[in-house]
Amino acid sequence: MGRSVSVSVVFTDLVGSTELASRLGPDESEQLRQAHFGLLRGALARAGGTEVKNLGDGLMVVFPSVTAAVEGAVAMQQAIGHRNRRARDRLEVRIGIATGDAVEEEDEKEPDRKDYFGEPVVEAARLCALAGGGEILATDVVATLARHSGHRFVPVGDLELKGLPAPVPAVRVEWALRRGGSSVPLPSRLESIVRGQGEFVGRDEELALLGDALDAVLAGEPRTVVVSGEPGVGKTAVVAEFARAAHEDGLTVLYGRCDEELAVPYQPWVEAVGHLVEHVGDTLLGEHVEEHGMLLGRLVPQLADRWHGEASAATDPETERYLMYQAVCAFLDAAGAESPIVVVLDDLHWSDAPSLALLRHMIAAPMANPPLLLGTYRDTDVGRGHPLVDTLATLRRLPGLIRMELEGLSEEAVAALIEGREGQQLTEEGRAFARELRRETSGNPFFTREILRNLAELGDLSRDELGEWGRGGLLEPAQLPESVLEVVRQRVDRLGEDVHRTLTAASIIGRDFELVLLARVLGESEDAVLDRLELAQQAAIVEEVGGKEDRFTFVHALAQHTMQADLSSARRRRLHRRVAEAIEELWPDEPGDRAGEVARHWLAAVAPVDAERAVRSVCRAGDRALDALAPDEALRWYREALELLDDAPDPDRGLRCRILVSMGTAQKQVGDPAYRETLLEAASLAQQVGDTESLVEAALTNNRGYHSNSGVTDHERVAALEAALEAVGEEDSTERALLLATLCAESNFHQSQEVLQQLAQESLDMARRLGDPRTTSEVLSRTRVAVHFLETIEERFPLYVESRRLADEVGDPVVVFHAAQALLWVGAVRADMATFDEQLETMVAVSERVGQPILQWLTRYTEAMRAAIAGDLDRSEQLADEALKIGGDSGQPDAVTFWGGQVMRVRQMQGRLPELLDFITDLAAVNSEFPVFRAVHTVAASHAGDGATARKLLEEERERGFDGPHEMQWGTAMTLWAEAIVRLGHHDAAAELYPLLVPFERFTAFTGLTYGGPLSYPAGQLAVLLGRLDEGDAHLARSLGVAEQTHDPYLLAGTRLTMGRSQLARARRDGDESLVERAVEAGDAALDLARTHGFGGIEADARELLGSARR
Repeated sequence: MGRSVSVSVVFTDLVGSTELASRLGPDESEQLRQAHFGLLRGALARAGGTEVKNLGDGLMVVFPSVTAAVEGAVAMQQAIGHRNRRARDRLEVRIGIATGDAVEEEDEKEPDRKDYFGEPVVEAARLCALAGGGEILATDVVATLARHSGHRFVPVGDLELKGLPAPVPAVRVEWALRRGGSSVPLPSRLESIVRGQGEFVGRDEELALLGDALDAVLAGEPRTVVVSGEPGVGKTAVVAEFARAAHEDGLTVLYGRCDEELAVPYQPWVEAVGHLVEHVGDTLLGEHVEEHGMLLGRLVPQLADRWHGEASAATDPETERYLMYQAVCAFLDAAGAESPIVVVLDDLHWSDAPSLALLRHMIAAPMANPPLLLGTYRDTDVGRGHPLVDTLATLRRLPGLIRMELEGLSEEAVAALIEGREGQQLTEEGRAFARELRRETSGNPFFTREILRNLAELGDLSRDELGEWGRGGLLEPAQLPESVLEVVRQRVDRLGEDVHRTLTAASIIGRDFELVLLARVLGESEDAVLDRLELAQQAAIVEEVGGKEDRFTFVHALAQHTMQADLSSARRRRLHRRVAEAIEELWPDEPGDRAGEVARHWLAAVAPVDAERAVRSVCRAGDRALDALAPDEALRWYREALELLDDAPDPDRGLRCRILVSMGTAQKQVGDPAYRETLLEAASLAQQVGDTESLVEAALTNNRGYHSNSGVTDHERVAALEAALEAVGEEDSTERALLLATLCAESNFHQSQEVLQQLAQESLDMARRLGDPRTTSEVLSRTRVAVHFLETIEERFPLYVESRRLADEVGDPVVVFHAAQALLWVGAVRADMATFDEQLETMVAVSERVGQPILQWLTRYTEAMRAAIAGDLDRSEQLADEALKIGGDSGQPDAVTFWGGQVMRVRQMQGRLPELLDFITDLAAVNSEFPVFRAVHTVAASHAGDGATARKLLEEERERGFDGPHEMQWGTAMTLWAEAIVRLGHHDAAAELYPLLVPFERFTAFTGLTYGGPLSYPAGQLAVLLGRLDEGDAHLARSLGVAEQTHDPYLLAGTRLTMGRSQLARARRDGDESLVERAVEAGDAALDLARTHGFGGIEADARELLGSARR
């Protein structure tokens, strides 16, 4: 039954859809129809509308308010209007709006879906039917309630609407295409590009493709377009022209260019996002800072000039990098809600690896208002090994990638280019010249324009008496320059030697250069240099950079490269040295963002006498990149520094040690497993040169927060930690506390329980004496696996509660994550699912916020475990597969082992463990020191019907002895041995194992990967097998209570099954037939649960029990 609600209703209808289908055919017209729906849905979503139903050629939508309904209707018409400006086939939509009380009813099959009935629904539908194409009609009530919306409402009189008893006063909602709707101005570089390229000709298909991509983005679908082609073919021109038109339509346009020379980490993003930070409204900026802190300021320092927020909580650089990525995406997403965004990333063939990493992150990130991402690159400059190659390969696997390979202009476009110079038509002779020019230049726009400019300066183009362009008598096809470099060279030569010398020095500085720096390099006054630059500016060789005083840029990279082409290597090295020295003279204290630029010049200038100076400059560039959260760039610089240092006749070993520590840190942050060897080498060298600080840093960095690999001791890492501990001495320090905790973690698989607990306690006591919450929480997290013994679980539980509280005080998301995981583990062992779920919720939230792969991996496999506990085996396996991919992609050494453990658990619960017998056999052989793998091998063999192998494995284990340290895997191993013993009916083994389980029956079988319920369950199984039925029933009652409390259907089914076996055994022992009925009742309950959740093994055992009971 429905309920009465106040609702604002919008109906839309695509006009002329039948005619469209007959004219274009069914396939193309259907594509247009779906594109129209995409635009409407994108607009209504941004206005807060909810789609009620699809009407075939239109939509029924409800909005939370009348104003939102009007805004949504106008936005839909604007979206269609913008699309029509770019498209060949025009679409028209009519819209009706009404508001009032209606009846809301739920869909019986889908309760979340609602439908509406009543007068406003009829009014909106009828007004839509009366509206013309591109028109919005509404009731006058809508106009009255939305009078402050800023829209104009024009009365159209009282309209007769079918199905309504009286005419309805109606209005037309006036709307127009958004123009200048964005508060963010067009970036000055884009303005210069558009202004400098003159009339834009051709490229209709390319612009249409970009328009389609924008339509998809406006519909909420991510799109990335990468435009490739040779130098000068017009890649930047195409995206600039499209971006200009988009900005005119009210969109926000951002632009960032990669620069071959500057070597600034994240350079295109710094420029693009910085432009948005400078011009976006205070409200949006304030809301962003409130949610994300000043993380965006790590990329864009201008943020601090506009907003003084609190610094974000300190965390490790890798985490901070991912948080910064998330902040950038969130900022663009929020700004995109106000005005759709187009981001242009120019010259990606010169991009740094961090910029490409941020691009990949943004494309993959879920965003409600994704920007249209446009990238350009020279395919001639991207060879094997270039970071862009890997990025493009990755992008192919992500949604919405479009690749556009740009070729030269057509003959018609070249002719139009010539005509556009003077606004006159070409004669036939002129058209013949255009064809020759097209053939010689292959239609390359830059080459074509440069030749035309050159010929005009030489007087080799002429106009007849009518003013029409033709070919002058002096020009023959053979006279066309052989390359664009020759054209530019000829034009520069005509400006004189002083201009040539000035531009040559400028080209060494970079495509962008400052007047003050160029004057210092040349050793001349700024005014004299400026005079020459103005001549070059008049010749369209250079231009001023908009918004940057006394800063110039070459109009095209080809012009810059032309100036360098004739330099000898000696002259080039001298100029690079002079540039490096000039920068250091002008900015002597700290090069800051210019560190990479200075290092590049020293690398190009290096001679034996400059080697040490170059090494230190390159190291500064690496340090700057690492500080800027760009470890990929830092790694490149450190490798360069090592190569330079190794070539020196007497390399500084201390400097090499410090470079290795920084290099290993960068490798770890980018996920390069080589960090282990690098940091071990650094630790060894630090010991030799007596550098304690570097030794400690190398030892602590060479770890992932707990043991480095499951089941294996890395003795070299242990040796480095022990050496660092000896070097720091016995006094309390943060470094010593963390070294002790890390040594405890790395010693997990070879030290005794007593030694591990001693290391953990010593590190914890020291952290508490230091009074540092971060250190205390980190110490507890790092040691959580190594000291996870059942005897100490209860006493450690409050420690992990404390660790979680301290982590919240610190505010570092990674510290919070690991503290939450540690508390979750202890909660799981105590069968405390409330704690488990609460901490898992924290893990999910942190991993989503940070986006760091290792956190996502840890979270995903924990979610897989939780799904298995809930009996959702398909979901558990899906999550385990996702965890495997994340772990594999991020280089986790035990990703496959973890996945195998979880899939084995799922197959065990499904009764399909024999399917993995070969895999399990191999895994047990490789990990023979682990009882849990030996136990699962035995269980798999018993399920496969290979009783002989199972008995052999069981006997071997009996010889070893079941008992051992009661560490993290012990409970799971014992649970598996109990299952094997019950299946084999081995009473002697049961008698040996049973007393080992009883003292720990309140704890669960938990490995961090899998959860097997309380140990009271296998204790009950063994007691029943041994005929100790009273004890068995007591154990099973406790198991049943945990199963019901934790909502664990597998444990509940297994417990019911075992209780049925106990009842049947008691009935036969005592001759009490009433107990048979109880056994049947328990068996039926187990069977129902097994059928519901796909517990194949329990289903088969339940059927066997019922068959035995009924015989």
